[in-house]
Amino acid sequence: MKNRNLNHKDDWATPPDFLEVIRKKYGDFFDPCPWQHDISKWDGLKVEWQDLNFVNPPYNLKDKTEFVKTAVDYSVFGCTSVLLLPVSTSTVLFHDWIKPFLKEDIWFLRGRLRFIGRNDKGQFVNYDQIQEVTKETILYNGVDIPKYVRQSGQHDSMVCVI
Repeated sequence: MKNRNLNHKDDWATPPDFLEVIRKKYGDFFDPCPWQHDISKWDGLKVEWQDLNFVNPPYNLKDKTEFVKTAVDYSVFGCTSVLLLPVSTSTVLFHDWIKPFLKEDIWFLRGRLRFIGRNDKGQFVNYDQIQEVTKETILYNGVDIPKYVRQSGQHDSMVCVI
């Protein structure tokens, strides 16, 4: 059985083609937690959100919970947040904070999104979505491994509109 409690990288970009689907369906949006932004300059949990927000939060429980709760807080003022989250429908977060505040049915994604980022070995994952293939390698534990790898995301995903 796979150990789901390993320390994984938690900074992954939403695939550009999926962002286009979101834009076509909902319109232009504000992203309070963009990939690799400098959190010392602004914190997505402290800045003012807009009327329409797209949120792909870090998937650790603390940050994910805070972004969902912030989306709920802004919904009281008429704002809409489109959240891209891992499927976890048996949790307190889902039943107490997501389900009661949904503005539309949950959109369960078929297959896994190919998130973009660096894995625990420092390899750039799903590089082919944003740049050319190279044959470069990096040294990892004394072994040369490919610098770029292609693999799918780690979670089944759902879109929840709050």
